[in-house]
Parts: sequence; structure tokens; C-alpha cells
Amino acid sequence: MKYIQKGLEPVEFIEWKALSNKDWQADWNNFQKPEKVIVHQALLNEQGYICCYCEQRLNKTTSHIEHFRPRETYPDLTLIYNNFLCSCPGWKQGKSTDPQEHCGASKANWFDEKLMVSPLNPDCEKYFQYTAIGEIRPNYAAPESKAAEATINHCKLNHAILIKMREEALEGLDDLTQDEAIKLIKSYQQRDVNGQYEAFCSVISYFLSNYYGLNKKNNG
Repeated sequence: MKYIQKGLEPVEFIEWKALSNKDWQADWNNFQKPEKVIVHQALLNEQGYICCYCEQRLNKTTSHIEHFRPRETYPDLTLIYNNFLCSCPGWKQGKSTDPQEHCGASKANWFDEKLMVSPLNPDCEKYFQYTAIGEIRPNYAAPESKAAEATINHCKLNHAILIKMREEALEGLDDLTQDEAIKLIKSYQQRDVNGQYEAFCSVISYFLSNYYGLNKKNNG
């Protein structure tokens, strides 16, 4: 999970909600083009085109607007921009015969204020650890380890597909010089020219920092 810094709420979304009156109310059912497309794009830009939970690559057709606090149980937050994230569809499209879902699709209507790690928390990356074979684990040294464990379980972040994708992202990274590892970490902490992060960027940074015994500060 990578920290997401929210940007400004799109003006078009604000203006659309302001049209509400006694005869018509802005709600999720009539949240359509062009406002929904604009909001969706803003979320992708904020997140650098990676899933808010698993960090796999996203685009408009392989993602959906996710309510961090579910709208079914938090109806007052249904159209609150700061409650919006962008999640993958729940599995790698076209490459899974396993119906089990992950990320937003798995989390669904579950939410616990004390047990769900928010990607909007600047420290969220510190609550997780990763193995060389692609598993995600709670950082048991952190006081938020129970929340990290619950988040992993409810979002199914150790789904076999995600483990495989993370393992593949780490291939070939165990044969670098320390200087090369440091340069890679710095590059994965930044967006590319298209404003995109590398898929699984925090996973890769964590692995490189630990494998090469680098100072934690290089891992952001």
C-alpha cells in the first residue's frame, strides 16, 4: 500500500453537487458523465495510476471509484471526494479463473475505523512488509500491526494472483550493486513523465532496502 496525497476536488464535481434543489438531488445513481469521468481521472492522477490497495497498474477501464468508507454504511459520505479512491477490479483481468476477489471488491461493505489501514495515512507504508516470494505481511514492530493484518485479510492482499504479480515484479533485483539499488529506489519513489508510478513501487523499494541493507531513509 502506497500513501496517496489527495488533491483538490474537481470543480465540475463541486458545481454538479451544488445543483441540488427541492426537485432534484445529486446522488450516486445520477452521478454520470461528464462529472463521474472527470472524478475518475482525478483519482487516477492522484494515485499515479496504481491501485489504492495492491498497487497494480490501473487505467480507466481496469479500475473503479472506491468508497473507502462504504456508502452503504456511511451514506453521508457517498459524494464526499475525500472518501473516494481508485481500486482495481479485484483480479487481473483476463488471467484468472479464480472467482475469489481482492482489494475493493473483496473489502466490499466491511469497514472498521480501528482495523482498516488508510492509504491516505502518510505512514501507511510502514505498516506492511514484503517477502521475496511476493507475500505481504503486517509489520509486527508497528503498533498498527493488528490493523495491517485485518486490512490484508479483508482486502485479500495475499490472493495468489497478487503474490505472483509481486514476485514477478521483484525478479532480477537480487543481482545489483548497492549504488544501483539506491538509484532504483529513488526512481520508484517518483512518477514517470506521464505522472505514473511503477506498479508495486513500494513493494520493490521495501525489498531493495532490506535486501541490500540500505538505510531506511532511502526507502521513504
